[in-house]
Amino acid sequence: MLTGGVHVDPLLFAGCVLGDSAYYARRNTRALPTQINQLAKQFPDARLLPQNLLEEARCLSTMAWFASAVHPTFAHIIRPERFASDTSAQLNMKETARETFWAHCEEINGLLAGNEWMMGAQYTVSDPYAFFFYDLGLRIKLPVHELAAYTAFSERMLQRSAVRRVREVEEGSLRGTNAWGGPYYPHERRG
Repeated sequence: MLTGGVHVDPLLFAGCVLGDSAYYARRNTRALPTQINQLAKQFPDARLLPQNLLEEARCLSTMAWFASAVHPTFAHIIRPERFASDTSAQLNMKETARETFWAHCEEINGLLAGNEWMMGAQYTVSDPYAFFFYDLGLRIKLPVHELAAYTAFSERMLQRSAVRRVREVEEGSLRGTNAWGGPYYPHERRG
């Protein structure tokens, strides 16, 4: 796929949204918080990290939790064969991971309760990552719409122009594909 004159492989790169800019980063969940932190610091005027040192640490801690717990849990849903060769173990793993992923979504909903964004009133680098998990929940037919704070947050994210631009690129490049080879449930994506 060509994006701005650059070939982007949708299976190797993930669309990222920071402020009003969209860019693509090599997929690596362990490095993602560091990469996004570095990017945020390159554009300090965008205020993508909290200005208070304690709040910045909380933001980075949230990103680390996303990368080390929430994101890997989803991998157990879509790629259980990476973790177990026995079919019955894979089925059990998928179901257990779905329950755990749902619990993570509920925790994110709790963190968003009473807040506009993950870190409160300020949009930060943690917001696109949280939005990504809401979208994954929709894709595997979890009832994320029941999570009021998370759903309202998702709707706010969809109002951002950069989110809409990345969404357009994703829709164009991934139409009809399924990167994980498991059940894929296409859904209406607003925005």
